[in-house]
Amino acid sequence: MGSPAPGGYHIGVNKRSNIQAKAAKRHFIVASRGSLLALTQTGQMVRELARRNPGTTFSILEITTSGDRSQKTTRAFSGTGVFVKALEKALREKRADIAVHSLKDMPTRIAPGTILAAITRREDIRDALITRNGRALDKLPPGSRVGTASPRRRAQLLALRPDLIPIPLRGNLDTRLRKLRQGEDGLTAIIVAMAGLARSGNGRRATQKLPVSRFMPAAGQGSLAVQTRAGDAAAIRAAATINHPASRAACNAERTVLAALGAGCQAPVGTIATITRDKIRLRATVYSLDGSRAIAGEITGPVRGGPRLAVRLARSLLDRGAGRLVKEARKGNPGGGRPVPGGNFHKSGQKR
Repeated sequence: MGSPAPGGYHIGVNKRSNIQAKAAKRHFIVASRGSLLALTQTGQMVRELARRNPGTTFSILEITTSGDRSQKTTRAFSGTGVFVKALEKALREKRADIAVHSLKDMPTRIAPGTILAAITRREDIRDALITRNGRALDKLPPGSRVGTASPRRRAQLLALRPDLIPIPLRGNLDTRLRKLRQGEDGLTAIIVAMAGLARSGNGRRATQKLPVSRFMPAAGQGSLAVQTRAGDAAAIRAAATINHPASRAACNAERTVLAALGAGCQAPVGTIATITRDKIRLRATVYSLDGSRAIAGEITGPVRGGPRLAVRLARSLLDRGAGRLVKEARKGNPGGGRPVPGGNFHKSGQKR
C-alpha cells in the first residue's frame, strides 16, 4: 500500500486499500492502467473526486493490461479495446468501483453492465508534433521518419507530406519520448496527443501544436472517461460530480459518428464537435491509410439533437464511399494504389 497522497486518497498497487477514514461515506477503488501517464491522469481525477465528495475516500488499483505486456501488432488488437477491457473486467468482478480511461481510446460499445458516469472537461484536443531538430511539420526534410501509433495520424501526415515516412511506434508516452530522444529507428519526430503530453508535465516538449484544420482529432480526444457499474448508484453519484455536460455532448456526438460508420478508435477517422450556445457543429473526415483519399462532411443543429445529427453525418459520408475506406483500413490496405512509406502500418504498429 502506498503512502497517503494529497486530496484524501491513497495509492494502492494491485490490491485493495485497508485504510478508510472512519467518517467516510464510502471508500471507492479506482482502476487505472499502469503507465505513468495513465496513473498521472487517474491521480488527477481521484484528487478532484475527493475534493468534490467530502468524507469519501479513494484508492488506485493499478492494472497491467495484456496490451501493456504484449508486443503484438495493432492489427491483432484492432477493435478490441484491449487497454480498456482489463479495467472493465475489474469493474465486473467488483475488484474496482470506478475506472478512468482516455476517452479517445475507448470503443464506442462499452462492456454490458457498465456506464460512462462522467466525461471530464475537455482539454487541448490537438495533436502535437515533437521533433529532434525543432522544425515544424512543413520544414521537415523529405524522407524524415515520423513515429505514430495511430492510423488516423499516419493518414493525415501522408495527406500533407507524402514525402515523409511514418514509422509505427510502440510503447507508452515516456517510451516514445525516449525513442525520439535516442533517435531509435532513425526517428526525426513523433506525433502524440497534446492533452496527454500536458497532463504528464511534458507540454513544453511540443515543437508544434498541429491545427485541427489539418489534423482533425480522434473522437473524444482531450477528455477522460469515468466508468462505473450500471447498478452502483453510490459510485455513479460520486463520479457524476466531475462530469462536464458540454464536453460530454460534444464527445458523445463524435463517438456516435464512429459507431454509425462502423469504425473503431483505431480507424483513420477524425471528428470534432464544437458547441456555441445551443448549437453544435459536427465535422468528420474518413481517410485512406495512405492519405491519398479523404471524404469529409459537416452538419450543424441543436445541441440536444447531437446524436441524430451524428447519424445523419455518418450516413452522408457512407453514401459517398466512407464505408469502403473503413473496410480497407481494417484489412490494412492503403487504398490509394501508391507505394506507402514505412510499409504496412497495421502489420507493424502498436495500439496507442
